[in-house]
Order: sequence, then structure tokens, then C-alpha cells
Amino acid sequence: QYTGNIQYLVPIGFVMAGANTNYTYIGQGYNDLSHDVVINGYGTLNAGLTLNTAGLKLNPKLALNFTNLLNVTRPNAAATGKAIVTQEPYGLYTLNPPRAVSLRLSLDF
Repeated sequence: QYTGNIQYLVPIGFVMAGANTNYTYIGQGYNDLSHDVVINGYGTLNAGLTLNTAGLKLNPKLALNFTNLLNVTRPNAAATGKAIVTQEPYGLYTLNPPRAVSLRLSLDF
């Protein structure tokens, strides 16, 4: 696994504005010793914008974040087996989180 980050901050009057981006890669793995099902082996690109002011009461901070911009979907955990009664094979997978946008306002008390 590796991560690369870039961050830029610039003062605009009494506001500190920032932009950031990062890329995280998680290497390929397998769900068991026999290497039946490949898991991971994906990268996600994330970005964000921030505004904060140290000069105002409560020190407000606003952040807008975008995660998994490329909407990469891969299994990050897996289980395989057979149903007890029918003996039918099955596979169960969990996936990495999809693309998302979040907005956060924080205040200091």
C-alpha cells in the first residue's frame, strides 16, 4: 500500500484557503492460501477544498471532500464456500466505498 499527497494553502485576507489531493493504492491480495479469489489491487483518487479563519469567534472551518473520484470498485474481502443443504457453491464479497462527496463545518468551543 502506498499514498501520495499534494496540499496547497494560500491566505486570502483573513481566510486560509486550501486544496488537497491524494492517491492511495492498495496492492492485490487473495482471500485464502490457495489464491482462489483476488481481492484489492486498486487505487483511489481523493480531493478536497478547505476554508478556515483563525480571526473569527469559534474558529469556523469548512471542508468539501471528494473521495474515490474515479469510482473504482473492487472486492476488499471475500469468502467462498458451499451451502450446507444444497452444496451449491457461493461467493460473498465486500467492496471498497464508492464515490462520495462530503461537506463539513466545524467550530471550536
